[in-house]
Amino acid sequence: MHSLDKYGKLIRSKGYFWLATRPEYAGQWSQAGGIAHYGFAGMFWKAIPKKDWPTDVDY
Repeated sequence: MHSLDKYGKLIRSKGYFWLATRPEYAGQWSQAGGIAHYGFAGMFWKAIPKKDWPTDVDY
């Protein structure tokens, strides 16, 4: 990553994260160069009672 010739200078990252103070919520992160976005991505399944999980095969 230290070679600008091979990789250029734009760095990108994307993914999900959680905060220890809010373990039931998933956060979403995306970043390209100096621009970053983060926000609410949904609930972790562990935070939702199993009786409320979807039963659809596609899930």
